[in-house]
Amino acid sequence: MKSVAGHDSIGYLTIEFTDGDGDVGLAQSDTLPPYNPGSDFYYNFFITFFQKTGNDFQEITTPYNSRIPDVNPEHIDKDLVGDISIEIDLNILSLILASDTIKMKAYMVDRALNESNMIETPAITLDFP
Repeated sequence: MKSVAGHDSIGYLTIEFTDGDGDVGLAQSDTLPPYNPGSDFYYNFFITFFQKTGNDFQEITTPYNSRIPDVNPEHIDKDLVGDISIEIDLNILSLILASDTIKMKAYMVDRALNESNMIETPAITLDFP
């Protein structure tokens, strides 16, 4: 989790990805099933937060899901490698946390509805504004 200079309330989760089909991300026009609002696949990037309680981490039930834009809109490349950064508003996160130590699990889903591997961050101590 990195803070941006001058914007201490904003952090980013950045993950590296590799995609062999070239179908990572959704266009703004992708709102028909299965990508329609309210469906399981309206969002294509899913983060679950865990906060430290004692020596254990407890899941926070509030999801933090995002829509990754289409990273290959011309559909020219099939083999994609890159980084995706998701902005996290630490002010909002601080409202639901009872701890300053968190970790996250995240995964994404491509347009063919294939789920990526789940990644897990190490413990992160937040310095709330």
